[in-house]
Amino acid sequence: MAGQTYRIVSAVSGKPFGVAGASTADGAKITESADDNGLDQQWTVVSAGNGYDNLINVNSGKALDDTNGSTSNGTQMQQYTISGTGNSNQQWQITAVGNGFYTITNKTSSDNLDLTNGAFGDGTAIQQWAPSSGDANQQWEFIPVP
Repeated sequence: MAGQTYRIVSAVSGKPFGVAGASTADGAKITESADDNGLDQQWTVVSAGNGYDNLINVNSGKALDDTNGSTSNGTQMQQYTISGTGNSNQQWQITAVGNGFYTITNKTSSDNLDLTNGAFGDGTAIQQWAPSSGDANQQWEFIPVP
């Protein structure tokens, strides 16, 4: 997967996640919204070594980041400037779970990216939550960007 750019789409809603308002600011929140082919909904997978990857937003050049290194369920993810392979807040393990879907697990928290309450609404927060086997809210499809 490393070296390629993807739209990362929820197994539940069928919507990709991106940066709210296509912001390029540190701390901008990660949300789902209808696919608009925007660069803010595209992520390049970059190897961070040891089985982890960085997810770099194409629009901002910033990394998907576990806000303040939180280990709490329900923490909304953000984007933040990355240096090198980043810190563990910016390192993610992408694991196939079958049927073309993956979980995305943060190195700091060991929690999975999660679609809050399995909601379909544009602007729904992408949070972290303790891993739950088979939970579709924690399953994502990586669709290559041509």
